[in-house]
Amino acid sequence: MKVLLTKNVASVGNAGEVKNVADGYARNYLIPQKMGILATSAMIKEVEAKQKANASNRQSQHQKIDRLTDRLAGSKLVIKAKTSQSGTLFAAISPKEISRAISEQTSDTIDPKNIELESPIKEIGQHQALLKFPDNIKIKIRIEVTN
Repeated sequence: MKVLLTKNVASVGNAGEVKNVADGYARNYLIPQKMGILATSAMIKEVEAKQKANASNRQSQHQKIDRLTDRLAGSKLVIKAKTSQSGTLFAAISPKEISRAISEQTSDTIDPKNIELESPIKEIGQHQALLKFPDNIKIKIRIEVTN
């Protein structure tokens, strides 16, 4: 019996996949537990169309990430901040400010949720941040904080 999985099921498949399983397993476990629904031919075609669209979206995302990597590779992201006389910042640099600086300097937008800092940036100087993207793609960027 063909079933469209609505949740990830161990040793069967991931949500959104159409799998062929035993009739009893589908009727007695997957469907009552709302882990899958009976797959019709129209539903199978719809799932295949969505998978093709997702593949093209991933490809365009990878191209965007490659362009961003090329722009940020070997260069520093410069952020100006107000500091005290001792060189400490009045307010820490957050992923939101880093995202804003990236969009100003490269014209690419990055969600602040995708920016990870090793520790809060509270001083002038060189720092690093990690940009995380889907499909486990990570980019390290250098940040220079000036006053």
